[in-house]
Amino acid sequence: LVLSGAPEIAHRAPDALLHHRVKTFESQLRVYREVTGAAAALDDPAHAIAEVDRVIDSVLRTKRPGYIEIPRDMIRADVPVPARREQEARPRDERAASEALAEVLARIRVAELPAIYAGAEIRRFRLHDKLVALAEKYGLPVATSLDGKAVFPEHHPLFVGNYLGEIGSPRARKVLETADCVLMLGALMTDVNTGMYTARFDRRKVISAVHEGVTVSYHRFPDVS
Repeated sequence: LVLSGAPEIAHRAPDALLHHRVKTFESQLRVYREVTGAAAALDDPAHAIAEVDRVIDSVLRTKRPGYIEIPRDMIRADVPVPARREQEARPRDERAASEALAEVLARIRVAELPAIYAGAEIRRFRLHDKLVALAEKYGLPVATSLDGKAVFPEHHPLFVGNYLGEIGSPRARKVLETADCVLMLGALMTDVNTGMYTARFDRRKVISAVHEGVTVSYHRFPDVS
C-alpha cells in the first residue's frame, strides 16, 4: 500500500508551477491507477474515510497493490466518520460454487496421474500450509511456476521442480505434461511462467483456480474464487 503526498488543493491553479506537478495535478493518481488494484486521492473530506476503506479492502481481498494520495492541505482536515462502514463485497454464487466443486471432484476421482501446478497466488493468499496438506493427503506431485517458486517446500519428497515449459525442470515437465488431471492453483500463465509459450498443457485436463475464478477444462466459473 503506497501512501503519497500531493500538492495542496487550494493552490491548484492551471498555471501553478509547483515542483511536485508533473503534467497535471492528476498525473500521479493516473499513473498509479495503471499499476494498482485500487487507487484514491483524498481530495474530498466527506468521502475520505470511505475511500481509505475502499482501497484497503481491495488490497486485503485481492492481494494486489493499492495507492492513497493525501494533498498537503488535507492532512489536518476534519472528516466525518461514517455511521456504517460499507465494505465492497464480491458477489458469490453458491450454486455455481457447488457445481464447480462437483466438477472438480468428479475429475479428480477418475484421474490416474493427477498433479499440482502451484503459482504466485499461493503466496499472496498465504495458502502454503493448505497446499502441503492437500498434496500430502492424496500423494500428489507438485511443480511450481517461476513466480511461484518456493510456495511448496523444495526439499519435500512430492516436489518435482519448477515448470517453465521447455526451459524448466525436465522432471517437472514430464510429470505435468503426462498428467491426466492438472490442478493449476494460483498460477498465472505469463510468458515467463510458460517458458516463452513452450508450456504444453492439454486444456481438457486442466482445472485452474485463481482469484478471478475457477475453470474446469473449457467451463468457466467467474464468481467462484
